[in-house]
Amino acid sequence: MSKPELTLALKRDLFLKCMELIDEKINFEVKAMEAAQVAANLETKSSAGDKYETGRAMMHIEKEKHGFQLEQNQVIRQRLSQIDVEKSQTRIQLGTLVCTNQGNYFTGVSLGELHIDGNSYFTLSMSSPLGKAFLNKEQGDKFEFRGKNITVESLL
Repeated sequence: MSKPELTLALKRDLFLKCMELIDEKINFEVKAMEAAQVAANLETKSSAGDKYETGRAMMHIEKEKHGFQLEQNQVIRQRLSQIDVEKSQTRIQLGTLVCTNQGNYFTGVSLGELHIDGNSYFTLSMSSPLGKAFLNKEQGDKFEFRGKNITVESLL
């Protein structure tokens, strides 16, 4: 596993990639809600009234589902906007870039694995179990998480 050099430019790149991903998710949910509304509006009343009502109800449920996802993604975007990527940190907290013997992490929100310059970074919510274990750790700190010994090798 490659150990990248931690720079503010790398931290900015990770942050921008996270923003891009969450904006894509938000746009997807908005379009899905609009499509569900259009589909519900296109349902025509037929002699089989139950079929009409069932179709409209299904489209309403679909719209609600996408509405819930949209709200969740907006919360994630709000959390991301609280990160100051220009700030170097000496303790792991929201917006810290962390390299450990078990992988590279960008703390803030959980958006999966990102790849930049041939290195992998796992985005990590601070409210997740691993995020809570990382909280306030410093370079050189060691701890155990789910049977794995983790060493904080560097952070920014």
